[in-house]
Amino acid sequence: MIIVMYSLTFPQRGIWLSEQLCPETTFATIACLVQINLKVNLDLLEEAINELIKYNDNFRFKFLEENSEGCQYVSEYVKFSIKRVNLSNRDNKFIENYIRELTDTTFELINKDLFYFELFDFGNETFGYYFKYHHLVGDAYSCISATNFIMNAYNQLEQGKILNIPCDLS
Repeated sequence: MIIVMYSLTFPQRGIWLSEQLCPETTFATIACLVQINLKVNLDLLEEAINELIKYNDNFRFKFLEENSEGCQYVSEYVKFSIKRVNLSNRDNKFIENYIRELTDTTFELINKDLFYFELFDFGNETFGYYFKYHHLVGDAYSCISATNFIMNAYNQLEQGKILNIPCDLS
């Protein structure tokens, strides 16, 4: 694979600088919890999430530092195995604390994935997923677009259709 390096955008430069000044914080973490109140095939949901990662370069951006400047490249797609957690016998306080711990875990910026997903079984035919990503690779609008993409992809996969979903999270 030939790696093509790109300069950071102006907004990314500000985030990058803030990370250099205040490392090991979660100020640039965007997190989302999606609850689905019907029975879900977690294998298909995982496949839908992988389709998002596959077709959206933002989730595959990796960052390096050269000459004290941040730069980025798009990594090749690699299928992700997503952790599944059964929360069916847990109370809301436990779930809240669990989600807070996930969100409070910082990202390593250099040459690492800047996103994270988990799948949940909440019990009583209620399922969901959690995801977070670093603001270097997306914004709040990206969270809404990603959720729409995942649910549309899931519905198409569940119906046995070939995926036909535009993926523009910019």
